[in-house]
Amino acid sequence: MKIARKSVVLGAVALLMATAAAAQTRSGGSGIPISKDRLGVSTTPSSTVAVVGGEVTLTTAFDLSAYVGKMNEKNITAHMAAGDSLEIQLGQLAQSKGTSQSIRDYGMMLQNDHTAHLAKTWEIITDEDVGAEAMPYDPERLRLREMLTKLRNMPASANWDAAFVRFQVGHHQNEIDLLSANIKAAHDDDLEDHIEKTLTSLAKHRDQGKSVATGLGMTL
Repeated sequence: MKIARKSVVLGAVALLMATAAAAQTRSGGSGIPISKDRLGVSTTPSSTVAVVGGEVTLTTAFDLSAYVGKMNEKNITAHMAAGDSLEIQLGQLAQSKGTSQSIRDYGMMLQNDHTAHLAKTWEIITDEDVGAEAMPYDPERLRLREMLTKLRNMPASANWDAAFVRFQVGHHQNEIDLLSANIKAAHDDDLEDHIEKTLTSLAKHRDQGKSVATGLGMTL
């Protein structure tokens, strides 16, 4: 992809995220209860990522019920595009703030894979004429944005590495759960194929995160 097209894609995603943020402000919040991230099926809300020597607490809880049967094709593409944009930034951050080589390598993989995924998602949005429309309330996107802010403000340390990789493992499981619950809403064949490939990629990222954590002696 040419640099000019990348800029157009990222700019369009930024606009999409801003629209979603405005919609969320109008919705007035969720009132969803808070509980901890799980590595299995995320059927209950989760909002806390434990780290060595402390915790990173997110104000937004993951809630699978916010997605089950509630996403149309445009919601799915908008969710994936916004998520890719935030993950690219998280991957870049891990490469600059990660204190272990495995964290930096993991961040590079996330940046590269999500950059390629964003390009394909945007191709479906535009070339396949599927379009994109942000959901009024998208808790996992909010969690991603909040975690990005918190990690930017945390000093580089073993705690930073732990917070990053633990969040990524839980986040990718959350994405698997919500996309699996809505894949039948994809009537466009190319979008359905893209979602199936996305689920495979998400599982790879989740499992790689687990492997990195194990290698660093972290308990998930």
